[in-house]
Amino acid sequence: MEMKLTAGPKKAALEHMRKKIEMSTERIRIAKEKEEQAR
Repeated sequence: MEMKLTAGPKKAALEHMRKKIEMSTERIRIAKEKEEQAR
């Protein structure tokens, strides 16, 4: 993965972190939904 310095490495890092957080929250949401269905 190549980062463009013109775009700003800090901004790219923030975007990456945001996506990671979104993915983890999505997983938690799905897990909760499955738990609800299991009952």
